[in-house]
Amino acid sequence: MGAFLVNGHEYSFASIRASLGSLTGDMISSIKYSDGLEPGKVLGGDGIPVGMTLGLYTAEASIALHTRRHCQQWIDSFNGSFYEVYFTLTVSYSETSVSPVITDTIPLCRVKKFSIDGSNSSSDAIAVPAELAVGGVILWNGKPGVKQRQY
Repeated sequence: MGAFLVNGHEYSFASIRASLGSLTGDMISSIKYSDGLEPGKVLGGDGIPVGMTLGLYTAEASIALHTRRHCQQWIDSFNGSFYEVYFTLTVSYSETSVSPVITDTIPLCRVKKFSIDGSNSSSDAIAVPAELAVGGVILWNGKPGVKQRQY
């Protein structure tokens, strides 16, 4: 077990620096990504598992851009139809000079859906959530959760 730092610095949202394809900056107000491997069960005649398959790998991601203006800047940075363009989402975590930099890479992303939800009872800027399709294996600080095929 690692040492517990009494007054240590841990990562927070303020520690994140993200890049969306060719665009970088502080225009993201939230970020979420996950992946996993769901093994399939091999059932015996009596319905009791006798083994498992490797399973299916899934990955997903979403972001929210601070404002509609930021969203438009990102859309304008794409060449072509923005729902058809692939990009890499890179997320780096860095807190202090003593904390290690951790960089996660979410490859082969495409925007699946933008949504806007505003109301006259709010004085906040309208954030723009974007659901992303992830077509590759997420690298958690350079390490994949599953082996990638070599063709």
